[in-house]
Amino acid sequence: FEFTGASAGDTLTLSWVDNKGESDSTEVQIG
Repeated sequence: FEFTGASAGDTLTLSWVDNKGESDSTEVQIG
């Protein structure tokens, strides 16, 4: 996906719950 407003070195954290009720999260550092 694509988004704006982040700078190199920022960390993006994504959290989600899937259709089975399982949840998870991940962190990605913007390069």
